[in-house]
Amino acid sequence: MPNRTKTSEMEAVSAFADRFPQQYGTALVMMSQACQGYMESALKLNQEMADFMRRRLNEDVSFGHALSSAEHLEDAVSLQQDWMKTASSDYLAETTKLYEICMEAASNGWMNGVAEAGDGETGNKTADKPRES
Repeated sequence: MPNRTKTSEMEAVSAFADRFPQQYGTALVMMSQACQGYMESALKLNQEMADFMRRRLNEDVSFGHALSSAEHLEDAVSLQQDWMKTASSDYLAETTKLYEICMEAASNGWMNGVAEAGDGETGNKTADKPRES
């Protein structure tokens, strides 16, 4: 698959949109930009969740190894308490991180595609361009 830039993709969408009546072309550009923003936000969210799960699984495996080598009950209890504190802290921090990613996506992430496609007044950026015959 050819490596395409965001600009070239948007130019292709705009060129395709120019073949339609003006309102359809604008809607197509807006929808394309919003979908692209949504997919970028979803990718960022999924990458963060996968990274977190990898980190937590590594911690859990390390805990399992340490627990299985504990010689005394007190050592095992101490290891379990430390693991629980760390896991709770990690999950709380990750929840905050995921919340921030979602809020960023909702407030200025994928909705920017819709705002960029419109001119703020008519919501129709391509209406200001002369149509080529």
